[in-house]
Amino acid sequence: MRKIWMFSLLAILPYLLSGQRQYLDATITTNDGQKIVGEIAVETWLATPRSIDFQTKKGSLKTYRVADLSHFEVTRYDGVKQYYTRYTGNIEVSPVRMDRLDNNPDLRYQQDTAWLQLIYQGAWSLYSMVEPSSKVHYFLKTDNQEIVELVSKIWLKEYKFERVDIFRKQINDLGQGCPEVMKLAGSSTLVSSNRESLSLKGLVKLCEAYDKCKGTSAIYRMKDEKGQWTGNALAGWHWSTVSVADAGITISNIQNIHLGLSFDYFIARSNKRVSWFNELVGYHESKKDSTFVNFTAIKGQATYKAFHLAATSMISVRITKNPLSPTLKIGLINRLQFKRVFSFRDIAPPLGRFFDLSNKRKLYEIGPAIGISGGYGRIGLDARYSISSMVVGSPNAKKANTKVLAISATYRFL
Repeated sequence: MRKIWMFSLLAILPYLLSGQRQYLDATITTNDGQKIVGEIAVETWLATPRSIDFQTKKGSLKTYRVADLSHFEVTRYDGVKQYYTRYTGNIEVSPVRMDRLDNNPDLRYQQDTAWLQLIYQGAWSLYSMVEPSSKVHYFLKTDNQEIVELVSKIWLKEYKFERVDIFRKQINDLGQGCPEVMKLAGSSTLVSSNRESLSLKGLVKLCEAYDKCKGTSAIYRMKDEKGQWTGNALAGWHWSTVSVADAGITISNIQNIHLGLSFDYFIARSNKRVSWFNELVGYHESKKDSTFVNFTAIKGQATYKAFHLAATSMISVRITKNPLSPTLKIGLINRLQFKRVFSFRDIAPPLGRFFDLSNKRKLYEIGPAIGISGGYGRIGLDARYSISSMVVGSPNAKKANTKVLAISATYRFL
């Protein structure tokens, strides 16, 4: 019971520490040209934001909407800057969801004011804007500094998809005198593989071709975020409870050390909150003369000894940016036991009975695992609780299960 309360306290710790929001370094530019340095609350912007929460260096927090700022820039965790600029004009808003497509080729324009994200800046500048519906708009800022939307529409004609590609004529007109640009304007390079939208990669190639034609080069290019692995060595102490269904025996408070390695994979370098966590740990367990009571209420003493190799795969979610960096984890543990020694004898009537459940074969268990970890710099602390059971079809299926509470000190070496 004491260990359960300890783990419960560790489990709620991130929520006690999560009062501090995550912020990224940022600079905003107001309508009168004033630049203010501070931080923007971190958001997962699946769509281009319509408002931001900005905190100055003095700590004052304010929400700014599109009409309030002409520009703002954000510095990601990996040091890459993202730039947003305000745009007012007609935007083509025809639906792109398959179940909502128009049955005519007429374009739908709507006057709007939105922030556009800079993707590429050279002789031409390329911007993007994502609607909440997931429709992606692309814009070009041309030599005369005019921003124009590259217009494309999908519509349904007698159960067949048709396209209206106004962007081809737009690019052809803007790229006069540049053969490579005009060639790309009529190619399939500018359309995504599923033909539902324009291709970001193709549009960047188009801007590069125009730079080459004009003898200029890009001064900004939005960089894709790469995945990143981190590695940790760990050592700690654990408490185990082993149950053997055959004899109705449970041995608790088995304690010993464990050693292992863990690896986190972050899909995006700037996102240090969510990762795929993998761990391999060796557990050595031994306990002699453990008093138990089996299902027949006969008192006895047991000897237990085993070596476990546990592979755990979990989703890891970091809760805050606090230096303690609390993280919640949930996933599956796969436990392989080697040469388990498990014997017991009666010490109450009827006396003299001796049972040996030792098994020299490898025993495979699987089950859920939850955990919490925190750290500062390269040093961390991890708490883990798992329950694993024999898998049906494996040797001695359903004969045992293992519950483990483990506390580990970690050191990040990668």
